Amino acid sequence: MPLRTPRLLSGLGAEDALDIALALLDRPQTIGQLAEVTGLSQPTVSRRVAALRDASVVEHVRRKGTIQIRDPDAVRRLLLAASAIAGDLAGADADDEAEFRRRLVERE
Repeated sequence: MPLRTPRLLSGLGAEDALDIALALLDRPQTIGQLAEVTGLSQPTVSRRVAALRDASVVEHVRRKGTIQIRDPDAVRRLLLAASAIAGDLAGADADDEAEFRRRLVERE
């Protein structure tokens, strides 16, 4: 059985993927809404959502045509932990990581 960890890290491993995940933590949204909220092109959003779906982070809600986070609490915990570790490893970016965690906690 292949590990899902590499897919999870890959799916969330780009800043625009994080922007999409943060937008989806606010509420389920369509590809068009995500493009508008994030300022990314629809093809970019579609590719990132596909990677997040492959990583089991998001799922489509067919009847509404929206995408939602499968387990918002788990994703929030993962992002908070990853940001704390990133801040510890790269002290120069600690302030940026602290700001990212603040934004993430505000979405609870």
